Amino acid sequence: MSAAGGGNSGAFSGTGSCTRQMVHGRHSLPCADTKGCGDGRRQRGSDAASAGGVRQPFGFGVAVDEFDDRHCGVVAIAIAGRYPDRFVPLGTVPFQAPDFAVAELDRIHKSLGFRGIEIATNVAGEDFSAERFRKIFARIEEFGLLIFMHPTGFPEARRFADHYLVNVIGNPLDSTVALHHLIFGGVLHDYPNLKLVIAHGGGYLPAYSGRIDHAAAARPDCCEKINRMPTTYLKRLYFDTIVFTHHQLEYLVEQYGADHVLVGTDYPADMGEVDPIGFIEGARGLDDNERRAILGGNAARLLSIEIPGRPE
Repeated sequence: MSAAGGGNSGAFSGTGSCTRQMVHGRHSLPCADTKGCGDGRRQRGSDAASAGGVRQPFGFGVAVDEFDDRHCGVVAIAIAGRYPDRFVPLGTVPFQAPDFAVAELDRIHKSLGFRGIEIATNVAGEDFSAERFRKIFARIEEFGLLIFMHPTGFPEARRFADHYLVNVIGNPLDSTVALHHLIFGGVLHDYPNLKLVIAHGGGYLPAYSGRIDHAAAARPDCCEKINRMPTTYLKRLYFDTIVFTHHQLEYLVEQYGADHVLVGTDYPADMGEVDPIGFIEGARGLDDNERRAILGGNAARLLSIEIPGRPE
């Protein structure tokens, strides 16, 4: 089961170019080509149609009056409607205008049947721990919607200019910073039933989580808005499998449970997993039940999807 990006953002598109571009004021990501240092197996994305890379659909830097449903929402609904057993539409909402975002959540969930939304790691530089975003998270939790968070990197970081470090380091770091704000800023404390999935295995925090507990024990400014150890909130989250080594995948399962790990692809970006299903099936430290959960069972549960023939 896949999620077709939607709501009021813009359609996904792909190209073989490796150039980061701006499309209608939104960042786009490069797709894979075959010019890397490897053995030529990375063919994914090179035949994807249209120009402009893969559009980042969030639109958090876009003027509110530019939001409409003529683009990605229509595409997502059309895809999900044509293949309802394979696609579930996710939306985007304008966090930069919280009242509008709440109204849009009402519309896409109640009228269009969307099961979740996609978000970036910040709202045009403003962190999600800001008080004005609380009403949005409250409505998301009320509806039981899934949130999928994907980073946009650190294009402003001078030291990340070479070697594609804006993505290689920047994307996981971007998610890491966002999660720290969600935890220490009290969002995950105030809304304990949020279903938040983080791309790229959750960034760096899941593998270095002891530091946040130490910080909470050592510094009062790290526990002003929470009353439990930070890792308590971290363990409520969900992570995808874009981690590239079986060791890291098995670590996520060991620490956070197979029921908190979902298959990821990052398709068609060049930093995606070539064979996401084979990657999971090849992890010797997982049993068959864990593989089934990661490959679809968890997504079905979080999105409230019934899969015929699958035991509950």
